[in-house]
Amino acid sequence: MGEVLSIIFINYVVPILGSLIMVLATYAIKKLADKLNVKIEKEQFELIQNTAKEFIMGAEEKGAAQLRNFGDKIDANHPRLDKFADVVGALMKKFPKLTEDEAGRIVNAMVSKIPGIGTIDIEG
Repeated sequence: MGEVLSIIFINYVVPILGSLIMVLATYAIKKLADKLNVKIEKEQFELIQNTAKEFIMGAEEKGAAQLRNFGDKIDANHPRLDKFADVVGALMKKFPKLTEDEAGRIVNAMVSKIPGIGTIDIEG
């Protein structure tokens, strides 16, 4: 009787338990990967937002310098600075997977979060 139970256990129960353990391990790994992927995407998005904020502040400084240096002389020789296009272009260059529309939405969202910056292009 002991041999029969041993044969049943080895031939039937062990493979089923092994399969169940593999299924549970695969499920746990998938859940962990999904959780980490969300975290990575969130960190990536925060990095893009912080970079956009830096680019916006840089564009504001460039715009202020242009007004200070050229003032009323902004013409064909010294064209008006398109800060929005500069920031969107820089963001797309830094993060090539961003589309122009996505970059524009991120820039617009970040402009509204920066105190003292209501618009991102120079009124000429």
